Amino acid sequence: MEVMKYNDIVDGTVVETCTGYIIVFDDTEKARKAREQHPSLFTCRDGEWIGIFNAGNSVGTVVFMGKQLTVRCKSKLTESEFDCMVTDIVEKMALLPFDFNTNSVVTVESTDIQSSEILYHAFLVVRYWLKQPELRLMGAIEAIKRDPLRKESLAVRTQDVWQLSKVSTTILTSLITNIGTAVRLPEYHKLQQTGLGRHLLDAKNDMMFPVKVQDTVILRTLDTTENRFVRYVLEMCQEVLYRFIKALNSKGNVLNKQQLIGEANEMIQQLEQQLHSEFIQEIGVMSALPFQSIALQRRSGYKEVLDLYRALIGAFYQPLDNRSLHQAIEQKDIAKLYEVWTYFKTLQAIEDEFALKPKQAWVTQTDPFRHTLGNGISTVYELDGKPLIVAYNRSFSGNKQIQSYSLPYRPDIVIEFCGDLYVFDAKFKLRFLSSVMEDAEQYEIEDLGVKDAFTFKKEDIHKMHAYKDGIQSVRLACILYPGTNSDELCFYEQGDARTGVGAIPLRPNSSLVDFKDFLRRILRIKS
Repeated sequence: MEVMKYNDIVDGTVVETCTGYIIVFDDTEKARKAREQHPSLFTCRDGEWIGIFNAGNSVGTVVFMGKQLTVRCKSKLTESEFDCMVTDIVEKMALLPFDFNTNSVVTVESTDIQSSEILYHAFLVVRYWLKQPELRLMGAIEAIKRDPLRKESLAVRTQDVWQLSKVSTTILTSLITNIGTAVRLPEYHKLQQTGLGRHLLDAKNDMMFPVKVQDTVILRTLDTTENRFVRYVLEMCQEVLYRFIKALNSKGNVLNKQQLIGEANEMIQQLEQQLHSEFIQEIGVMSALPFQSIALQRRSGYKEVLDLYRALIGAFYQPLDNRSLHQAIEQKDIAKLYEVWTYFKTLQAIEDEFALKPKQAWVTQTDPFRHTLGNGISTVYELDGKPLIVAYNRSFSGNKQIQSYSLPYRPDIVIEFCGDLYVFDAKFKLRFLSSVMEDAEQYEIEDLGVKDAFTFKKEDIHKMHAYKDGIQSVRLACILYPGTNSDELCFYEQGDARTGVGAIPLRPNSSLVDFKDFLRRILRIKS
């Protein structure tokens, strides 16, 4: 275990994930403060000036006692791949046909955003729409500004008679009825010789001439229900960020608090610029959502803002595992995020390979045996006229009637098709190959044919056997792991190519070709 003096640590010092470091302080007081301020990073005993630092599965920049350390995940996943997984999750979540993802949306009160569980998912949604390279929200607002919806209405306006360019029925009526705006013309005034002047005589036979008349004009304004909706969504995003910062400040054990707060403040400034723009200033406060607006659903810019709103509504229903989401954001726990990400990549692989779109999606309840886990998701497709269900965190209790004849199980991903189950479990913690070479015979390195610098653990394969043998109707069980160099999947057949256990490399920004081919083979769908 490497020993580091605290005074020698500088900004940018590189440490590895899941690696312990002995940190030596000058005195016991500093060590005590480090333990109290960073309990997830540093541990030490009372009265000692040394302790153990371990960033766990976190990646990227972490702040430790005022110094910024770079946590590197050697040969596994980088911080950019972490951001890629967040993007994939949020983007796919917004496209799933949950009940809230329809045109019949409802307003969201500010009290709905107070729950920290909702805040974490909503923060990811806002971050995705504001931090993407193509700046999706800002691009949508600019498209709206270039071609905004305007409302036209008729209004009666009083104006000077010499400003008239044409005569309307409203003007003629005004000339007859609004005598009070007429002035007496002096004798021999040129206006007396006009046709209008000769006909406008009062009781004393004095010639009167109208100075002002009333006319009907068309008023054009940006204050439409659709534009009010745009303002409402911008304000809702801003409130999410303000409440997220407040929630972070109330917590002490947040690994990358300053980085998150900095990102949130940067996004708030972007929103402030739009909310104070001349375009938004002309728009009033929304009183009702424009449910049936065709423009909101189809017009460039407006439809993107509607998509963002739907994604935020989805965040308020919080379909993801709350605890995993907290860990992924607060601690940048890449292992937790990888577990959720593999589910959405499985959906993508199915949709791409079989040219499908989800028919329905719903949130399942927590496992009664493990209440600390959050909700799961089930997505339904139709393949060859039959339902294909992909479930995340599906529970199988120790009851024969609920498909497990022994212990309760909760695999990460379960595909159900034609009465058969196909189980996949995400495994981020890998074993370095050199550490198992002395155990090669037991580990069956040659049989696996693994070319990666990292490979999965034999215990993971053992667990796949437990899933396959313990849950009824399971044909195969495979782990999904972030292999670095290998494009080959490993599968142990049990009689045929659709039955057995194995391991499949799945990594952000990598090809899904092998995974899609595997899914087609096990589901017996011909090309």
